[in-house]
Amino acid sequence: MKNIFMLLLLVVSSAFAATENDLVQAYLASSKIAWSSGDWHTCQPQGQADQVCSWNTAKLGAQPTQTQLNAMATYVTNQQQAAQYNGLLTAGVTITSTATAALNGTYALDSQTQCAVNSEVLSITVNGVFTNGQTTKPWPDASGAVHAFTTTQFKAFATAVSNYVDGLVTARATLLAGQSVAWPVSTATIP
Repeated sequence: MKNIFMLLLLVVSSAFAATENDLVQAYLASSKIAWSSGDWHTCQPQGQADQVCSWNTAKLGAQPTQTQLNAMATYVTNQQQAAQYNGLLTAGVTITSTATAALNGTYALDSQTQCAVNSEVLSITVNGVFTNGQTTKPWPDASGAVHAFTTTQFKAFATAVSNYVDGLVTARATLLAGQSVAWPVSTATIP
């Protein structure tokens, strides 16, 4: 269900274009101007572009020019992309094991989990065992269900997680460079 929600979020937000209202909010945020509902109003007069129709000069100061508002488009796009990136990390990655169905699940990708995965891989690489000194380790998925991994299975899991996170980082960097790219698929198959 969470992945369906994220897919819908991506479809909606990928079609997102900054409206005049978005640009005004970005301008006020970047200028550190506090505002509340009703301090300005945008409208689209017949046959014209979306524009600011009313502005509370006493509270907000001078009304920004259209050039100043248009300069906020990159800021709005960057905020949207950051939200997509963070949303995908929050949604996690769905792992399917072809050999051990008990490992199937959606796993968290928050920074603490990524750090813990790296620690376990380092321990396996250096010592041949998990940080608990064993060759198996219980690992929770995003829902809290615990899955028992062997060191071999965990390395495959960590590789899948790393590949997905790298895909997210690469896609975001590509978008920030002004190029279009699709976000990576949030599923991976391991042995």
